[in-house]
Amino acid sequence: MAWMLELSGLFLLNQGAVDRAVDHLARALSAKRRLFGEDDPGTLRTQLELAEAHRESGDTEQAITLSLDAVLRCLRALEQGHPETLSSWSVLAAAYRAAGNMRQAIPAYQTALDARRQALAEDHQITLGACNDLADMYRFVETWTTPSPCASARWNAVARLLARSTLRHFVPGTTSPPPIARPDR
Repeated sequence: MAWMLELSGLFLLNQGAVDRAVDHLARALSAKRRLFGEDDPGTLRTQLELAEAHRESGDTEQAITLSLDAVLRCLRALEQGHPETLSSWSVLAAAYRAAGNMRQAIPAYQTALDARRQALAEDHQITLGACNDLADMYRFVETWTTPSPCASARWNAVARLLARSTLRHFVPGTTSPPPIARPDR
């Protein structure tokens, strides 16, 4: 039953029925805590989904509370590179950003990026996504006067991905991708 509540909550969230989604996800979390315990990876995933639903509903205080608790539980119960641990930092950062707390959001985004770099590869698509989130955060707070610490690494990783990708097959008469102009920022 818990998984049905979770899936229906995610469906409702995607359909824009945020209040109903919060109710379904809260019930799913309660059931999973009872069945599997508070530190189970599936329970923590549901807690992060509930935090995201609260953020979507505008209840950023509850989103921060739930995601911060999930981060602490993940760090205590799971490995640093566990997928739920990696996700928890991004959910916490997004909650801080939604609350307007940029002083907390930037370090959380940086931690999410650092954890992904350590657990995955520099040019892994999830690592690049975390790097993009951090770069977007810098742009958002208008401190993008110089490239962020990860801008060069991000650009190099994107260039490596393009070089290995199937995009080279779209350039007639060549087996390599077209040259990429590096942006100023």
